[in-house]
Amino acid sequence: AKWLQKKLEHYKLPTEICKQNPNLEFAKNPRHVFKDTTDLSGGVLAKAIKDGLDSSKYLIVICSPRAAKSEWVCKEVQDFIDSGREEYIIPFIIDGEPYARNQENECFPESLKTLAGERELLGISIDENGRESAAVKVVSRVFDLRFDILWNRFQREQKKRRRYTIVGLVATILIVAGIAGFIWTQNQELDKRNYQIKKQYEEIRIKNAQIEQQNKDLDAKSDSIQSANDSIQQAYKKLDLSERNLAKTNADLKESNIRLAEERDNVL
Repeated sequence: AKWLQKKLEHYKLPTEICKQNPNLEFAKNPRHVFKDTTDLSGGVLAKAIKDGLDSSKYLIVICSPRAAKSEWVCKEVQDFIDSGREEYIIPFIIDGEPYARNQENECFPESLKTLAGERELLGISIDENGRESAAVKVVSRVFDLRFDILWNRFQREQKKRRRYTIVGLVATILIVAGIAGFIWTQNQELDKRNYQIKKQYEEIRIKNAQIEQQNKDLDAKSDSIQSANDSIQQAYKKLDLSERNLAKTNADLKESNIRLAEERDNVL
């Protein structure tokens, strides 16, 4: 019911049909469709429904085995019949079948089945050609237009929409593919840059290792030089001690010479 209500309220008639029928009733949209399950105002239920029926030109009956058993559906249909507007009743069959042998499968309310012979109403079934076709049939009855004209127009519009959808999808795919290609190119460039950075980092690491090795070698050489300096200092100290000892020995020799000279003089 909600789906059909939306279809009827927003159905757009072809421009050429509007031009051919300038005084066509309900040509402008949106159109108001009273649906007694949601559009009821406050007050007594029966009065609200009666007011809705009185202000409506058409009564579209959603027919199903469940609706056939509804007391309210039957009363609404009977009210329309009693007001002399039975030709404006449109049965819309969503389940079951009319005048069914098995009563459990009956979709017409009792009040609809009272219309026999020339007064019998033909239902529009969604099982025949699908929901869209059934909705267009309802539209054709409401506007009193030929179904084939509206249906052909609807199919052309559907094909056009499908073409637009396909074109849109292709354009979207191309855009996505372009974006994906751009991203892939950027990723490749980033990978290349990362590789170069890693390579440079590896070169820097190797150079740092070489510098560290050179520093270690310098430290070892410095230690060797320091050890040599220490050895030289030790040698200087020993030489100095030797010089002192030699000087003392020379002094002792001088004294010995002096004593020897004195003793020689004494001997002479």
